[in-house]
Amino acid sequence: MKKNLLTILSALSLVCIFFSEAKATHIMGMNVSYKHIVADTYVVTLDFWRFCGGPAFTGTTPPPPSTGVPSSYLVICPDLATSEYRSAQFDTLIDVSPICPAQTQFLNSCVAGPTVGLLGIEWTIMTDTLVLSELTQSTCSEFLILYQSGARNSGANYTGQPSIASWTTLRQQSYPNNSSPLFTTNKPIPFFCDGQDVTYNWGIVEFDGDSLYWELDTAMQNFNLTTGWNQIPYSGSYTGIQPMNGVTINNATGELQFTAYKDPALYASNYAIAVKVSEYDPESGVRISTTQRDVQFIVTDSCENLAPMQDTNGVLNLTGTGAQVGPNEIEVCVGQNFAFDVAVFDLDTSGAYSNDSLTITCNIDQVLPGATWSINGTNPDTVHIEWNAVPVSQTFVPFNITVEDDFCPVTGFNIFNYIIRIVPTTYL
Repeated sequence: MKKNLLTILSALSLVCIFFSEAKATHIMGMNVSYKHIVADTYVVTLDFWRFCGGPAFTGTTPPPPSTGVPSSYLVICPDLATSEYRSAQFDTLIDVSPICPAQTQFLNSCVAGPTVGLLGIEWTIMTDTLVLSELTQSTCSEFLILYQSGARNSGANYTGQPSIASWTTLRQQSYPNNSSPLFTTNKPIPFFCDGQDVTYNWGIVEFDGDSLYWELDTAMQNFNLTTGWNQIPYSGSYTGIQPMNGVTINNATGELQFTAYKDPALYASNYAIAVKVSEYDPESGVRISTTQRDVQFIVTDSCENLAPMQDTNGVLNLTGTGAQVGPNEIEVCVGQNFAFDVAVFDLDTSGAYSNDSLTITCNIDQVLPGATWSINGTNPDTVHIEWNAVPVSQTFVPFNITVEDDFCPVTGFNIFNYIIRIVPTTYL
């Protein structure tokens, strides 16, 4: 996995030049969600991702958190043609740069500053307590909660630097206790190598037990009460449902699969990826809400650092009363239990185990109450999963395992998806 550091740094420099071509732009993605608290009170969360090199980053040191981050959003009732601005407050700042820890202080522009560092990505989280009865228009068959700004970074699948918008819907009159699905991936703005076979999962958590349906969707610039949605200008044959060459989406899990491609004429290819997830009442089939997330996927030049992998057999060493019904799929009745292993590893270009250490995260404990996971080993590693099936509202529960190496200067990662099918029998 050793590659001439000068070559890698030169490539990263070109990536940064590409990001900085439009000096007034820096936005890499946006998301909006809500969580029901009580009665007609919700906490709205705004997620904002930016390259640390836009207009807020002009000196040798990073600006204070939330500088240059849009903090307002709109609550719209399209049926009644009303809208109202709301202001959110700064909550959390997370560094999601792909730079390895050993080089962060030198190469991460969010830490070293844009005139020193080469590449950095900030994730700013802002929140607001929304009480619907306090709105001027407090009742609506379906509210549209809209977070929009301008302008996004230059991209390979669209022209110019269009604005960006993300949104979710809230049907408070019909489903007053609903919370929107929650994205939990710790790789919100992923980097891939040209030619890499990619499996990407959004790490969704659905606390209400509703059924989810995933789609690739058209990326939007903004919404106007008079003219409606204004989409981004896609280039060539790219569209919202085909934003990358050959990309496919699993409608049940949201998992994306594709072979990463970088346009030879570009230093890096930034793709606008808009994904839409709708939640449905599992009994009536009625749609409850829809959320659209808009982010960039970035493909750089070919690398000699291979992304971590998993054993192709998926589930290994299954024990307990649950049954394996697919390579990555377990079926269990309420009152039963299971335990199994997942083997993950990182190779160098010779096919031998690399010297990299692996960082592993798993969200099964967020989606299934009482589920546990643990890690054993140091490349190869074994992830051990256990659950005693208790009554839950879901019958189809995806979870994922994220594995990242510590290769320098840019780390590699992969996300592996697993499914638990739950048969709601009488608890024993």
